[in-house]
Amino acid sequence: MRIVRLSSSGEHKASVDSLAALKRKGGDCPDSTSRAEKASRSRLEAADSFVRLAMKQKKNGDLKAARGSLEEALEVYPRYYWVQKLLRGVEKSMIAETESFLSEAHYLESVNDPEAARNRLEQAAMLYPADEEIKSQITRIDRVIEENNARAEAAERRSILQADIDRATGELNAARKAEQDGKLDDSAYYISQALIIIPRDVPLHGEIVEYAQLIGMRSFSTGRLRQAREVWRLARVADPDNEKLRKYLHEVEYRIENLEKIQRSGGSIDIQ
Repeated sequence: MRIVRLSSSGEHKASVDSLAALKRKGGDCPDSTSRAEKASRSRLEAADSFVRLAMKQKKNGDLKAARGSLEEALEVYPRYYWVQKLLRGVEKSMIAETESFLSEAHYLESVNDPEAARNRLEQAAMLYPADEEIKSQITRIDRVIEENNARAEAAERRSILQADIDRATGELNAARKAEQDGKLDDSAYYISQALIIIPRDVPLHGEIVEYAQLIGMRSFSTGRLRQAREVWRLARVADPDNEKLRKYLHEVEYRIENLEKIQRSGGSIDIQ
């Protein structure tokens, strides 16, 4: 019988529709026909449940999930022709959406927004995760982002370095003015701050260490031994290989130690 042939050949909707038409005409059918139609109806209903889910997913904008549901429907009912048409429509929409994402990514990169460009590429990759061209573009944009981040970090380091140089320059100038005004204690304070601030491997570093040596020597010469020691210690931290500073520190430590011995034995010497 025709209904059985339709069912066995995978034409399930035709099988179901044929039996319905037969019943409307008042016709009867054998059990084998009913069983074939029942099997076709089961396949048709299962496929339709996937199709309804696909339509809901498509409405919600989840084209990838909609495609998957339609493929499930065709897995159940391979010869469901209008579902094949729906699937082709979803795939066209996916291709159009992917092309839109790629165009947006190119535009965003052209206006120096690689992070947003990568976001669009990721959206395209979600639709076509196996697409090698999209993968390649993501890899390339990642390199762009990495290079941009490296440049930004380098610029920030340069900015911080320049800020430290500017601050140290201000402290050095203040130390020189205080010395000119006869305020040796203030000069020692300012040059100590400059020693703490100044980065190594900049031209100003050597100038500050040299001036610190001078202020330390003047402090030492005027009896300000602890002040001289503090300035020279900071200078030695800034320039650990400075042999002259090592000798200065050795001398001032020796002087302070001897004077402290005199104090402990009852002397009245004041160590500054």
